[in-house]
Amino acid sequence: ELKFTAPVKFGDTIKAEAEVIEINEEKNRIVMRTTCTNQNNVVVLDGKATCMPPK
Repeated sequence: ELKFTAPVKFGDTIKAEAEVIEINEEKNRIVMRTTCTNQNNVVVLDGKATCMPPK
């Protein structure tokens, strides 16, 4: 569920931020709100990511 909202070019500096918004211990999954911005604070990626953390 991630959307690329702006192009990223060679040499850009990208900052990634993720916040856990849901935990499903039964299925060993977490959902994170994810945002990436470039050096000009332009959002280049936004959305939700589902991960299976190590036990």
